[in-house]
Amino acid sequence: MSQGKLTAALLFAVVPTVLAACVEAPEEGDDLDLSTETQELLGCPHWGCNSNSPVIDIWDFHELNDSGLPNAAGVVLHGLWKGGIEYQPRVTGARLRGYPKSAAVPVLEGLALDGAYFDVETPDATHWQIQIHNVSNVVGYWIGSAGPYNETYELLYTKPGWGLRPLCKNPPGRVDGEGRIWGRQYEALIYTGDRYNAETFEVTATDYRTTTGWFNLACAGSALAKLHLTRHTTAGMDSTHPSNWQSRQAMLKMYAADVCGNGFSSTMQGEPLRWTNTLGWQPLPSSISSYEAIWSEDGAVCLDTHRLKDDPLWVTLNIENQIKANCPNNQLPPPCNIPPGGAIPWAPGSYVVTANP
Repeated sequence: MSQGKLTAALLFAVVPTVLAACVEAPEEGDDLDLSTETQELLGCPHWGCNSNSPVIDIWDFHELNDSGLPNAAGVVLHGLWKGGIEYQPRVTGARLRGYPKSAAVPVLEGLALDGAYFDVETPDATHWQIQIHNVSNVVGYWIGSAGPYNETYELLYTKPGWGLRPLCKNPPGRVDGEGRIWGRQYEALIYTGDRYNAETFEVTATDYRTTTGWFNLACAGSALAKLHLTRHTTAGMDSTHPSNWQSRQAMLKMYAADVCGNGFSSTMQGEPLRWTNTLGWQPLPSSISSYEAIWSEDGAVCLDTHRLKDDPLWVTLNIENQIKANCPNNQLPPPCNIPPGGAIPWAPGSYVVTANP
């Protein structure tokens, strides 16, 4: 199911055994306070309980600032460290480097980042380490040329008295719902050039100048990782696959299934889905079961068969009515009525159409 969130109203309707999947079981040797895990359970991450987004204890986030500014969750980055040496982290495009204060120490980059850690502070004044335990360079783009290949990083977090825990808590299956292969399921992309509001599923900045100092931690399977791999980021686009704010936000609304564009997502990670855009970057399969929607930066322009319509949760959780409750006048967008094999009726401002395989 695609990356996104089912809001608290939807999530709380799930039976406790399903909700428990949001919470990682304590590891041997952990001194985890179970009340803390309960708080996490009652405050599922903005990107969704079953999503694969960075989470430290009860704080979920998707970006850090290399100059020490707090992110929306109040998490502050205090530098990159390895071997007792402090480095200034810098992200250029989609690649992390650490710059030492002494000219006698080489720049930390590539495989040398393995074993380094970010020192981050959460709002309760606790310092945590986000450790880099592996660096790979095998994840290619999904659109156009696969190269240049992206560096990805396995990230684990800890504090004194805790065992290591994955920062990306819910890795996807090997094959994505789009039919793509996740070459590194347990690793994250790190990129700059774009910023996002996790509450509203909005793209808030789309260039290097206005995102200076900020970088995204995009776990495998997440909407942010998919935006980058489909070349809908500043760091990911190339001369033959340019993208602007409107197209990037339309893709984010699509991946989150934010039907009425107000921040209510109605999808789950791994949901089978296919898409094409107005630029024809990839074709739809010759055979599909149904069309889902046509999307713009404001959400679904029209809606035929929602991606979760055949999921048992559609009825169990009354998802259709929950979507309606977050739409103007409690009304879904009008039907698309796309004929099988027919031309896509692109409305002004629309960018991407989705289909159920």
